[in-house]
Amino acid sequence: MRIIKFFVIFLIIFGWIFSGWPQIFNFPPKIQYAQAAVPTYKGSGTFTAVTTAAMTPPYPTGGLAPAANDICLLVIETENQAISLSSAQGFVEASSSPQFAGTAATDPANRIAVFWKRAVGGDTAPTSAAVGNHQTGQIHCFSGVITSGLPWDVTSGGNDNGVNRATSTIPGATTAVDGTLVVLIQGNSRNGTGTANCSAWTNANLANLTERTDNTNTAGLGGGHCMATGEKATAGAYASTTVTLSAVSYKGVLSIALKPQPTTILGDGTNPPGKALIPGATATSSDIFTFRTDSGTESITNVTTTLAGTGQYAGISKVEIVDEASTTVYGSVTNPSTDAFSISLTGLTASTATSTLQIRITPFSHTDMPSPPGALYTVTSTITAWTGASGNTQAGNDSGSATITIDNLSPSDVTNAISTPSDMQVIVNWTNPGGGEHHNDTNRHDWR
Repeated sequence: MRIIKFFVIFLIIFGWIFSGWPQIFNFPPKIQYAQAAVPTYKGSGTFTAVTTAAMTPPYPTGGLAPAANDICLLVIETENQAISLSSAQGFVEASSSPQFAGTAATDPANRIAVFWKRAVGGDTAPTSAAVGNHQTGQIHCFSGVITSGLPWDVTSGGNDNGVNRATSTIPGATTAVDGTLVVLIQGNSRNGTGTANCSAWTNANLANLTERTDNTNTAGLGGGHCMATGEKATAGAYASTTVTLSAVSYKGVLSIALKPQPTTILGDGTNPPGKALIPGATATSSDIFTFRTDSGTESITNVTTTLAGTGQYAGISKVEIVDEASTTVYGSVTNPSTDAFSISLTGLTASTATSTLQIRITPFSHTDMPSPPGALYTVTSTITAWTGASGNTQAGNDSGSATITIDNLSPSDVTNAISTPSDMQVIVNWTNPGGGEHHNDTNRHDWR
């Protein structure tokens, strides 16, 4: 019996935690954090191969062309001969580059170098310096990568232990941030033209592991590279990736974990109960909301507050954004004239620690309210948009609000008023407005 009782209690607690029971009993809602948005592969330019000449691999075009803040990786392969850019156009060599194996200018041999650039839009393609045998290259672009600083969280590289074989191992690494897109670059010294040089990409630690490009060419002694991507949703170690090649090859390999642009998350806090206010009442909290980031900090420069209800802004003299303790006012709007308006903020910074904030509403005073018969205003208020100084990805919402009632409604006239004179008194009867209550008043007078 004790085991059965324990099992029943366990099921009740489990159901309470993972169901809507806390909301039914007005417990604070469970906080659910948004997962970091992983960067995405956008597209690649045309694979380019030359012999002894300089090389200018193009950017992807059309809808795949890089936009401002996209990250582009230029991958160049040679027969293990030194790689450099004669016209970099903003490209800089990445960490862990280059990687190589085999004797230079001897078949088979392979060298891979990777350069990166944060696009501005309308970028000019780079040019590599000429080499003695051949070189191949291609530009790969990605969106949703962090817009400042180095675009990667970690890189690793190797040459598969310098072995000439038809399998390959790309070293793994350990990420420190959530939501990285791991770019895997596999060099190939195959002297053949084809697009099926790499297969069976395997890494249990990376989700959605997908080959994106696969090219080799017979220019000079021949070679090329393959590129794949995999997602690492949660920070931590990802093991080596294994790849099968269509022919034995020396190779250089790299792994680059691109960092996502941090996310700022708007959340719905535990809202106050609804409240009725009279004209001239003090500022009253109408909505509790939160801000947090999944990494780093971001200054919140303004928020859009949206009112709903009956009469909405007509009875309101001020709307403020304040901290949870009501000690700091970050911004305000007086006499709003629309139901959705922007409030400029000063000093509000979102961080990985949740900041709890509130919207406060102050009604007009009696003298500033419309004259009788007046009106009754019911108002809800939520944050529906915001701007951050860092351009973080945005997630979450402020879905609920207390209902604030501002009562400036004058009562209607009484009805059914009847006066009845009598000996030494007058009896007056009437019905109050709204409630149907019947009242009377008796006035006694001495008629002598």
